[in-house]
Amino acid sequence: MYLTIITVNKNSGKNFEHTEKNIISIVNSFNEVEWLILDSDSTDISGDIIKKLKTNQFNKQIKVIIEKDKGIYYAMNKGIEICNSKFIIFINSGDTINKDVLENFFLLKTKSNQTYVFGYIT
Repeated sequence: MYLTIITVNKNSGKNFEHTEKNIISIVNSFNEVEWLILDSDSTDISGDIIKKLKTNQFNKQIKVIIEKDKGIYYAMNKGIEICNSKFIIFINSGDTINKDVLENFFLLKTKSNQTYVFGYIT
């Protein structure tokens, strides 16, 4: 994979549902993108959605890990250790990413040999 989107979650409610719809459309649009979800054993609707994603595994670009952790940064660091992509982006529960941003990101791949890419949120 070229890009891993990491989402860390714990009881984010409907916020995760909003993110799920966005990231699934991203994963379906870009075959070099994987989505890694690290859930701290959520007991709300977000946990239900994530458990369904894990059992279905309809898309090999989506990986789900459900286990209690020691906090958000522990889970983020675990995600970094697990993924094997060149670039990583963190998208939290409730957040989305615009497909145009990723299209521009992948254009950079063909035009240069970047090590770091950053941007601003508006």
